[in-house]
Amino acid sequence: MDRSGRAVSLDVAAPDPGWAADPRIGGIVLAAGSGRRFGGRKQFAVVGGARLVDRALALVTAVAGPPVLALPPGVPWDGAEVAAVAAGGAGRLDTMAAAVACLDATFDHGVEVVLVHDCARPLATPAACGAVVRAVLDGGDAALCVWPTPDTIKAVDVDPTGRSSERAGRLRHHGRDGLVVAQSPMAYRVDSLREALVELGGAGATAVEETIVIESRGGAVLGVPGDPWSHHVVEPRDIEIVEAILAADLPDHRWWRDSVSATH
Repeated sequence: MDRSGRAVSLDVAAPDPGWAADPRIGGIVLAAGSGRRFGGRKQFAVVGGARLVDRALALVTAVAGPPVLALPPGVPWDGAEVAAVAAGGAGRLDTMAAAVACLDATFDHGVEVVLVHDCARPLATPAACGAVVRAVLDGGDAALCVWPTPDTIKAVDVDPTGRSSERAGRLRHHGRDGLVVAQSPMAYRVDSLREALVELGGAGATAVEETIVIESRGGAVLGVPGDPWSHHVVEPRDIEIVEAILAADLPDHRWWRDSVSATH
């Protein structure tokens, strides 16, 4: 599948105009996935007139200045200004480790807080980015957007040995009280992120993201209000869902429409 388009430079207003020039704050955009489930490199898919990677880059740049951009190895960058390009790894943790190493090598003044955004959530807002950065500046080790799940949650029993088990596949009730859905963007105290990545790398872990280790080490992982409409693009049909949300002209997402219109 080829839904890719040309690079678009977007003009996004920052929640705090001073942050983009603040040397304490850096940014990382994760756009290194293979797109196996999508059927192609989804980071270059177009939604609402702009590629997913261009949307993520504009969002992070507005808050943290030009970021480190993680792309698949060997893929050239043809878009807006970035601080550096990092070659992604086999999975998220490898890619994040490569991006943090690139951040350290690029910014010799020492970044203290890093804003991280995955381009698979093209409807994230500047306000969300600002909220997670502020939470870490105010003392958190990490912060991410969350929203209460409206659905009842069930857990599936899994046989860790891989062999058939009498209980494998059975459901256990979790309800929904106290449960939230986590979503990008995220922000980290760089030292906490770096330590988590070292621990994960040394253990050969397969954790889906780094806050799991920060939590287990007693770090403060904070939640800020997320957006149920900030849809996660996984499959091609998700592009149609995002297009429909943009067409609904919801107040929180008009700034995306306006920023794209301003470039044409």
